[in-house]
Amino acid sequence: MPKVSEEYIDAKKNEILDAAFEVFTKKPVFAVTMQDIIDNVGFSQGAIYRYYKDIDDIIIAVHNRAFANIDYKDRLKAILKQELEPEQVIRQAFLCFAKYVQESSNLFSKIRFELLMLYEAYPKRGQKIQENLKVKESNNLALEFAVDYAIKYIESGYFKPTIPVEKILSFISVNLDGILYNDMRFKSSAVTDQTQLTHDVVGLFEILSDTVISMLGGKMK
Repeated sequence: MPKVSEEYIDAKKNEILDAAFEVFTKKPVFAVTMQDIIDNVGFSQGAIYRYYKDIDDIIIAVHNRAFANIDYKDRLKAILKQELEPEQVIRQAFLCFAKYVQESSNLFSKIRFELLMLYEAYPKRGQKIQENLKVKESNNLALEFAVDYAIKYIESGYFKPTIPVEKILSFISVNLDGILYNDMRFKSSAVTDQTQLTHDVVGLFEILSDTVISMLGGKMK
């Protein structure tokens, strides 16, 4: 039997993932089955299972492919290389994340929103999926960056928090989750709702960054 090239394998995998993404945009992710993918791509059952062992394997692959070129960490590193005051770094970091959120497509936000529901309804499946995602959810990256940076400048004495640090960190975490969750809900509804809706993600992050800076005792604009 002739050896199959890597290019051929990649092409077949991508064909399956393209078909899966199309199904995910029409049906809730948590309700999609392998048979749905098979019916849409037109491959035999054996051909599908040759490349992906189950539906969760496909979900993971679709997510990882979509985020393969995301350079969010690199964007944060670039901010740190600039000669900015700590307040400016925090503002730029939140703005960086706001732009990332804006760049995510409506259709993929629908999928990510439905994945959150899958995680809650099926914890074991959710754990398996999350453990195999190559890119951390960006709200976690933003939270880690904000926490590490704020603590560094609190310890140096630059920032003098007006409230306990634990409450500031909790505030950042809750608000990042809330903004991301609502953005996914907004974009998910926009897939089927043809009305022109407005959603000021940048404005929300500007408010968040200014509030955090105030809590840290930093200089306001």
